[in-house]
Amino acid sequence: MEWLQANYELTAFDTILVAATAFVAGLMRGFSGFGAALTIAPVLAVAVGPRAAIPAILFLMLATSAQLAPRAIRDVNWPTVVPLSVGGAIGILIGAWMLIVVDQELVKKSISVTVIFFAIVMLTGWRYRGSVGPLMSGFAGWLGGLISGVAAAGGPAVIIFLLAGPESAARNR
Repeated sequence: MEWLQANYELTAFDTILVAATAFVAGLMRGFSGFGAALTIAPVLAVAVGPRAAIPAILFLMLATSAQLAPRAIRDVNWPTVVPLSVGGAIGILIGAWMLIVVDQELVKKSISVTVIFFAIVMLTGWRYRGSVGPLMSGFAGWLGGLISGVAAAGGPAVIIFLLAGPESAARNR
């Protein structure tokens, strides 16, 4: 904690707020299977800046997801996941580039707007009702990757797309 305070000029309150938000994000991830990045991104981006926060969040989400891979492999719907992953890989590179070149105050605001937008979409219960073929899967992956690269909040774009399909919640996670 001292390292955070020394390198980012955080007050004790800021440090406690980041730690408490990380705890809540972990609870969300544990209960729902997603949502941790969406929870912590706005707070951490304000506390340490988006250029430090977003890569740290993405690394942590990758590390926590990697331990789920061995069991999840058998449940993967490959025709959906392959284009989703290719689109996501392209989108995250563009998003990371945007994180570097776009004004940091604008990035902070975009993170907040993205989180609020997806919270409203999910609260209303809206569901995508269109095609869930490879092209749309690739686009959903690209959009999720783009948002993840710049705001670490791309999960809802992918989840909203996946909920349109016939798969179970366990398989979608």
